[in-house]
Amino acid sequence: VEYLGAMVTLVRGELTKLQRGSLVALITIDVHNRDIIEYLVNDKTDNKQDFNWQMRIRYYWDDSIQPIGDCKIQQVTAEFIFAHEYLGASFRLVITPLSDRC
Repeated sequence: VEYLGAMVTLVRGELTKLQRGSLVALITIDVHNRDIIEYLVNDKTDNKQDFNWQMRIRYYWDDSIQPIGDCKIQQVTAEFIFAHEYLGASFRLVITPLSDRC
């Protein structure tokens, strides 16, 4: 959590518009992830079969995907191979409870 403070200090410094936007997106994602972990701990989620864990979008590295492994995305019973698409550096990143479930 200490690195969040360092990132906030960094975002207040001299940055280009693209750098600031990228850093704000990273801070938003990290704060969201911190809140999710806090929720899981407080709810006593203690195994990967718990629905509180299953409902989250999860990323795993799978060495069995040839030729060198790949990132697999899972949520509940859905499973996809990460497509490595680049969507650009969005300046309007918003994470809400609704977007977290979609």
